[in-house]
Amino acid sequence: MSRRCPLRSSPFRRPSDSHVAPRRDGRRLILTDWGELTLIERTAAETVSTPVTREQVPWLLAERLELPGFELDAAGRVTRPQLG
Repeated sequence: MSRRCPLRSSPFRRPSDSHVAPRRDGRRLILTDWGELTLIERTAAETVSTPVTREQVPWLLAERLELPGFELDAAGRVTRPQLG
């Protein structure tokens, strides 16, 4: 069974269907669609996993992962319209 990657338009797409964003303060933010759509925030001391909805993904990409310009298409897939 094949799965569609919700971040297909991201240049950071990996086979695990996730995006990892290291932060200056040492935290790592991970948006993953492995099993269920989840935002994971890791520090040296702890890992916090938060389930998210597909509707939250464009905002999370822009505000938390610094990847602006994504939106949901009519089918609910995350897309990034061509710029310019």
